[in-house]
Parts: sequence; C-alpha cells; structure tokens
Amino acid sequence: LAGDTTGLGPGLFANLLPAVSADFYWEPAALIPFPNSPSVIAYPVQDTWFHLTATTPGGCWTTEDSLWVLVQPNSLVSISAAPLDTTICAGASVQLDAGAMRTIVQDTFNGSLAPWWAAVQGGVIGNSCDSLGGTSLVFGGAGMRTATTGPLDLSAGGNIRFAIVIGNGSNGCDDAEAGESIVLEASVNNGLSWNTIALLAEDVHAAFTAYQLPVPTSALGVNTIIRWRQVGWPFALNEDVWALENVAVIAPSTAGTSFLWSPSSGLNNATSPAPIATPAFTTLYSVIATDANGCALQDSVLIEVLPLPPPFTVQQVGNVLCGPVGIYTYQWYMGGVLLMGDTLPCLTVQQDGDYSVVVTATNGCTAEASALVGIDELHAAPFTITAHQGHISLSAAQHLNDLRLYAVTGQLVMERSAPLNAGGTITMTLATSGIYIVQAITADGSFAARVCVP
Repeated sequence: LAGDTTGLGPGLFANLLPAVSADFYWEPAALIPFPNSPSVIAYPVQDTWFHLTATTPGGCWTTEDSLWVLVQPNSLVSISAAPLDTTICAGASVQLDAGAMRTIVQDTFNGSLAPWWAAVQGGVIGNSCDSLGGTSLVFGGAGMRTATTGPLDLSAGGNIRFAIVIGNGSNGCDDAEAGESIVLEASVNNGLSWNTIALLAEDVHAAFTAYQLPVPTSALGVNTIIRWRQVGWPFALNEDVWALENVAVIAPSTAGTSFLWSPSSGLNNATSPAPIATPAFTTLYSVIATDANGCALQDSVLIEVLPLPPPFTVQQVGNVLCGPVGIYTYQWYMGGVLLMGDTLPCLTVQQDGDYSVVVTATNGCTAEASALVGIDELHAAPFTITAHQGHISLSAAQHLNDLRLYAVTGQLVMERSAPLNAGGTITMTLATSGIYIVQAITADGSFAARVCVP
C-alpha cells in the first residue's frame, strides 16, 4: 500500500493506493465511504490501522496488507472561500469569507469520556461491538440508554458526525429487536422538548456506519443539546446492545484559527477571516487557514470585476436633458428623488432643479451624471414639431431667427440661419432615426424641444 500516512488531522483524508488489480475490501469500512474501490479516501479521527484484502475475480488467490495512519490533533475541518458575490463592478467592494468549519467538541472514547458530555446512561467505554481501532461507547446497561451533550452553540448551523453499530448477535453485541432503534434528537430549551434529527433503524447497522448529518433548523440555537436515545426501554443488562464511536460536532467558527489571504492588494486586512476586497481587476483570491496545531487548509475564489459605462455629461439644450447613447437603461432623478416613469434617454423638464440620470449597462454596472437647470430655460418652445419617417416638420408660432438640430449626444446635425416667420413651416430630412433636439433662437432667447424620429 502507498499513501499519505502522516500529518493528518481528524476529519481530513488519506489517499490509499494499492498497486495491484483485483477485487478489494478495505477495513474499517465505517471510515471509508466506498470500501470496495481500489483507491479510497479515508477519514480517520485517530491513529488507525487500515487493512486491505485483495482477491482475484476467480478467487484463485487472496492477499492482504495494512497501513498505519497517524492522525495529528486538529480542530479545523474545512474552509470555503465564499463571498457574498463573485462579480462586482469596477470600484465596488465585496466581503470575502473563509467559511471556516471547526470541530467544537469531539470524543473518540479512548480512555475516559470527554468533559463536554452532560450525561451518559447505560453506556460505558469498551471494545465490544466491533469497535473502530480501539474502544467505543457501548450501551448494554439496564434501564434507559442515552448519551446527552452539554449546551453547544449551533446558532450558525453545523454538522454532527458519528459512527454507530446496533447489535445483531455478533461481536459481543446482543441482537436488537424491532422497535429498538436509536433516535438522534436535539433540544433548544434545556430538554423541555426534543426534535428528531434522525431515526437509526436497528436492522441496518450490523457494522459500524459513519454519518455526517447537518444541524436542522429546529436545532439552531446558542445552547443546543444533542442526544442519542434508544427507544423501547427499559432494557435488561447486556441485551439489545449498541455503540457509538468517533462523535464530533462541527460548527462555523474562527476561534483558534489564523488566516492569510493572497494577494493582499485590494484587501483591507489580509489576515482577517472576512476581509473587504476592492480589486482593481479580476482577481483570484486564496486563503490559508491554520489551526493551533499547524494543520492548514486552503481554498480560493475568483472575483470578477466588470467595467463601468464610460464617463459622460448630461447634454442640455433648453429644457431638454439627454444622457449618453448606448445599450443602456435609464432612470432620471430630481434632487435625488426618483422620477417615476422617466426612463428614456432624454427628459423634458418643467421646473428648475438639480437633475441626474443613472445609466445601467447590460452587465449591470452603472454610471451617473447631473445637470442644474435654471428657471430661464423653461419657457415653452415657440414652435410645434411633427415627426415623420425620416424627416421632421416644424411650424413656427412666432418669428424664429435661427434653427438648430442636435443629435441626442449633443452633436450639431444641421442649422438653418435664415429666419422663419410666424406661421411658417420647414421640413428637415434625416438620414437615421432616433431622438433629436430642436433648438430655436428668438428675440426672447433660446428654446428647445425633444422629438423622436421613426
């Protein structure tokens, strides 16, 4: 056998690789999700011998080998670099999060019970019931059989890990009858009421079976109590036996863990578990989390930075304001207050004030510009306009000294310097459709109106 056999922390894995082709079986199977695979991932929580039996498909020969895996103390189970958003607009910030999961309590039942147990009834540490690599918590006492934790802070959720075997008459475990299953339950009110997390049937756990169960919503709390309980009590001594092994409760926590993010550019604190990132361009951030024993985990996340719309200025002709031309959506404001329904590129204002427009590109990023409109610019235009396919008809209500036609970008399209008397009409032919601004110069000043040409 070959594999990484040292420096492992509880809950981490060893990759075990046999060097032959055959039918395989790994033991202890409870620590290996797929014990019949040739290459397996093992999850030891304590120093463990792993045993492999290899048999040719025809059964002509069988060979065996073992591997000792040394597990160093470790409370860090996993990290997940999970920001609130992986895509931001240029200049924006996002909070990163290392998402550390730590073992807050653990008991491998080697020696005495861990101090965080509040009560154990009918169970003692022993090596019957096919204990995994040593001893387990064996329940064969008379009366009730329970294992109850003290209060645990599971307000942010977590997982409950354990392995369980329920006797079937072998390995020193008396056969449990129908209805004598084990209930995993939780209380958030100091044991006044209990909510079932899982029912572990007595007829499907003849060998140690490993579980990792998420803490349900009903068990979220700062003082959650977890309990394993055998139903069908009272029990006679050494009858209907079962056992627990490798119990651990895992929860989000940064206690006792150091963090290092890289690159540090764009971060407000590279050693925080949750720094604020303001990257100037798309950046792959990596975080290394290290516990007090030197066991480390790493994860990465890509923050994509999207471009903003180009800077622009609001084009103003008289009382008509226009934003930039492009594939944008528009929203106009007056004095910072949203103008309901004013979502076109141009806005005809009816009163003086501070106007602004927010344009949003197809990638969701925005840009903003404003214009201050004075009262002298708000007189009614002394002409009427009718838009047609490819041209504009204008009728003068009073004498016009000069006429100018602008594109919505503010570019001058055409100009008529000859005067137009009151009642006169002029037609302006256009090469393209779109929004235009007509400006007229009279003896009273400058006037403008917006028109959309189909």
